This record gives sequence, C-alpha cells and structure tokens, in this order.
Amino acid sequence: MESIDFVREQTAYLAGVAAGLGSLTNQIAFVGTADTEGHFLELSFEAGVKAVKPDAKISAELLDKKADIQTGRSTARSLYRSGVDIITHMGGSAGAGIESEALARVRSGEKLWVIGSQSGLEEASSEVQLASMDVHLDKAVSSVMQEVREGKFHGRRHKVFGLKEGGVSLTGYRKKLREQDAQQIESYANRLITAEIALPACSKLGIRPNLAIPPYIFPFKGKINKG
Repeated sequence: MESIDFVREQTAYLAGVAAGLGSLTNQIAFVGTADTEGHFLELSFEAGVKAVKPDAKISAELLDKKADIQTGRSTARSLYRSGVDIITHMGGSAGAGIESEALARVRSGEKLWVIGSQSGLEEASSEVQLASMDVHLDKAVSSVMQEVREGKFHGRRHKVFGLKEGGVSLTGYRKKLREQDAQQIESYANRLITAEIALPACSKLGIRPNLAIPPYIFPFKGKINKG
C-alpha cells in the first residue's frame, strides 16, 4: 500500500502572495479548519502575505470541519464588514458559503475577492475568485500507475506531491492581476520549488501536517470558531 500526500502549504503560501498583491484595503483574511493542518496552512499563508506586503493586517478564523454554508456566510460577512477585501478559504461547505457571500456583495457593487480551493461554488468562482489553490490527484495517481507499469511499484511508501511534482498549483490569477504581479507569483513558486524559500510550518517543525497529531500540541494563531 502506498500513501500519498500533497504539499498544500506551498499553494497556501502562493495564495498569500496573491492576496498581498491584490488587496486594496491592506486587510486580508484566512479561513481554515481548527486542526493541525489548518494551522500549518495559516502559517504558510501569512508568510506569503508578509513576503510582499509586510504591513498587511491579517485576520484568521479557524472553523470546525463540519462548519456549514451559513457559518461560512456569516464569517465572511463579519470579515468583509471589518474592512477585509480578500478572504482565502480551504473549501468545503464553509468555503461555498464564503463565496456565496462574496458574490452577493460583488453584485451589489463592492470590490471584493476570494481565493478558493477547487470546491467553491462554480457560479461564484468566475466573478469573485482571484485565484484557486488546486490539488491534482490525477497527477499522483498517474505517477503511481506509471510505477506499476514499469515494475517499480513496491508499496509501503509515503509519496509527497508538491509544486515540483505537479501535485499542487495556484491557478486563475493571471485573469485578475497585473502581469507584473502574476510574474511575481511565478517567481515565488520557482523559489519554493528550488527550496530557496522555506515554509514556516515544514522548516520550523520538521514535519508535514499529520492529522494523527493532536491539534492542541500547536498554539493556534487564528481565532477558533466552532460555528
């Protein structure tokens, strides 16, 4: 049996770069899950924002994994009212609620964005998504199948797919940001691939997020909202 993991911290970092470059109010938010992985993604996102906009104000909301669409909408409503103009979310029902709230506000004339992760509302995505954090499961499966065909599959291994392996990517930003900003995001992506940039969670703790590790081991920076 072979296990597969994706370096989502890399796209969270790039999402932070995109948010920093795209924000007009200098107020940005991250909405994730109240667990170890959510905390690691928050740290990576914050590092990306600070790389391009050190003085940005970053808000973080960590929701229960079971948070529903209404919780997402109310969370987004509160953040947008506080002056935030870009919210990055990690998908799920809460993410759909965030995009729904953003869409309603954009259609009423507000200048707002979200950065989502594949599972946002399709209707909302084209109008309000500044970028999307994508996970390419097909690339991982294709890689494993190639090993099987070549007789190189031995199982009992843990394979990690990041930007370099094509397992994750940040997409969509070229349609919304200036060319110079898009090039800057791609420069940061290359620096992540070559390990010129060390992600705070991976480098500081020396491990990938593991949901088997009790979340309370790590002090969360964001506000935990049970929803």
